[in-house]
Amino acid sequence: MILFLGNMILKRVMKKKTDKIVYEFDPKIYPRILFVMKGCDPKDVTDRFTTRDGSEFEIEIEVGSEPSMTTFPMVRFKDTGKYGELVVVWIDDKDVDMSMISHEAFHVSMNILSELGIKFHADNQEPIAYMVGWCVRCISDVVSGKVGISD
Repeated sequence: MILFLGNMILKRVMKKKTDKIVYEFDPKIYPRILFVMKGCDPKDVTDRFTTRDGSEFEIEIEVGSEPSMTTFPMVRFKDTGKYGELVVVWIDDKDVDMSMISHEAFHVSMNILSELGIKFHADNQEPIAYMVGWCVRCISDVVSGKVGISD
């Protein structure tokens, strides 16, 4: 299923009905993908993603220090081979606030733009401002349920 939302393309990728949904966003102007998952556990993530070079990774979550959200940089989606950044929302949607989303959006933006060699400077703010805003919208739409409503 492909949905067109303004200036972005969202692909809702499902392997089987029982698999957790991976939301895929393409910023078009940068050759990277933003993947977002929610309502999953670490095994759901490692079943679907590897590092960019194809090696497996482990997710260790310390009891009592569980994160609300996590950004995994430079991952490869096993289903398609595409790579980019993955944001996982571990907590219930109703407990996610805009500061959490903005925090992860900043990590994603810095990771993508740094990898592409974009220079960060007061005279070159537009790339980071654009990416942070775009990432916030993508993550927020997944958390709020605005994407993937009709199948």
